[in-house]
Amino acid sequence: MSGPGTEPEPHTRGRHWPRDAPVRWGAFVRGLSFQVVAVVAVAAHLVLGVVSIAAILGTAIDGVGEWLLAVAWGGSALWQVRAWWFRRSSIVLPPLGIGALVAILVALSG
Repeated sequence: MSGPGTEPEPHTRGRHWPRDAPVRWGAFVRGLSFQVVAVVAVAAHLVLGVVSIAAILGTAIDGVGEWLLAVAWGGSALWQVRAWWFRRSSIVLPPLGIGALVAILVALSG
């Protein structure tokens, strides 16, 4: 039967349509902040890659330090991809580690 009062109101459905569901602001902010931190970390890692190449091609780092820096940068890039894929907060560690390694190797060579 269809008549006045027999049709369910849109807000009384058993299921919510995606557009009807409430916004979970905490989850939204957490997801957005992770993406912002991740993009900044990846950008910093890429900048450190350019700095590492400049240090390796220049005279700042010599010998085994060149190989150590190259292998460490590649390994940390894989770490970052894994951290992004699984949404880990450890995504910020590779740029910090590579930055420290570059500083140590330059200090030891200079």
